[in-house]
Amino acid sequence: LELAGVDASRVDAVAGESGRGFVVLEDSGEVLSIVSRGANWRWDEAACDDAWADGVVRGASVVLLQREVPEFVNEAVAEAAARAKITVIQDCGGEDRGIADAQLKRCAYIAPNLSELARLAGADLGRDAADADVDAACRVLLKRGASKVLATLGARGCRLVTAQGVAAAPAVPGV
Repeated sequence: LELAGVDASRVDAVAGESGRGFVVLEDSGEVLSIVSRGANWRWDEAACDDAWADGVVRGASVVLLQREVPEFVNEAVAEAAARAKITVIQDCGGEDRGIADAQLKRCAYIAPNLSELARLAGADLGRDAADADVDAACRVLLKRGASKVLATLGARGCRLVTAQGVAAAPAVPGV
């Protein structure tokens, strides 16, 4: 990472196995993933205080969070980013769990795929869910505090839903 110019100064080694993620892309364009927690879950909650989180976001213009670490890590970093007026994008991939309304409010964008959106919104969305149903599920998250929901739909592209309206974009061919 360092050879590629990535700042790894906050990377720490811990005993035990590393976390692993496996992503499968089906011919239909559907994406499936399996996550093994490993070291990603060996966080000390007491160490994730304001000073630590402020240091994590210092100098950033955007913070991207994912759900393969304990939620208290994401919450602390999002709070620090909010204090520093830094844009937060919450990718909803990782462990299947709910998300607090307070966390939705801290994030400029919430980015679930279709199955994550269904879970977070309590909606019944199959892989062929109509756009109107996807938009309605996104609006559930808006009502809970999210400002923008970017629903990724695999081969169908994505839908950005805000209080002002909906924008849709096709999937990028060959990706």
